[in-house]
Amino acid sequence: MPGCNVIKFADDTTVTGLILHNDESNFRKQIDVIVNWCSKNNLHLNVDKTKEIIVEIRRGETPHPPLLIHGATVERVPSFKFLGTHVSEKLTWDINLDNIVIKARQRLYFLRKLKSFDVGSDILINFHRATIESVLTLSITVWFGRASKASLGKLESIIRLAEKIINVASKTYLDDDMVPILHSLPSGRHAAEEDVESAFLLFTTYSPSYVRLQQRAFHADAERSCSAV
Repeated sequence: MPGCNVIKFADDTTVTGLILHNDESNFRKQIDVIVNWCSKNNLHLNVDKTKEIIVEIRRGETPHPPLLIHGATVERVPSFKFLGTHVSEKLTWDINLDNIVIKARQRLYFLRKLKSFDVGSDILINFHRATIESVLTLSITVWFGRASKASLGKLESIIRLAEKIINVASKTYLDDDMVPILHSLPSGRHAAEEDVESAFLLFTTYSPSYVRLQQRAFHADAERSCSAV
């Protein structure tokens, strides 16, 4: 349907619709098409697990009729998890970043446990890359440009804790000379491709914590190469 997109990933289906002039007819027709297709192909839609979220940028709240599937009302939620990233109805990323911080802090325990076995720094850094850095950078090009300074500070605290465990010097990167760069990152209303890329480059290039971890990994790789020769 015009203005609608259907996104499939494994057994999950996401339908997005652009509502103009309060006309939801195309969106609801698209839902009916999917429901009818599932019925014809003996597939059961679990309405209890189906959620609806409305992203509205207008100041005034407009009432929307409930979405019905087989006579059951689909629950309307303020946020939901899409492919590992929490999306809110206001397109803010505090919920997503709080979940990232919680997950990363939980995995710091395993980094400490690994350190207690007196393994080399190269192994610790590789473990950090695989289990902690991968969490911190998940969908980073989506949320980084809209993240608050407080949220970025939480992420930096995770990196500093990892540095302390791996025994690398620590320093924050959210100092005065970084503020203008953070403000130049893309907003939700206009984001060119190069601006989106700059979000990831900012995190990986200007964070001394990240750079030092990378340098330690480089030295470890060089030592292994020399020993192999």
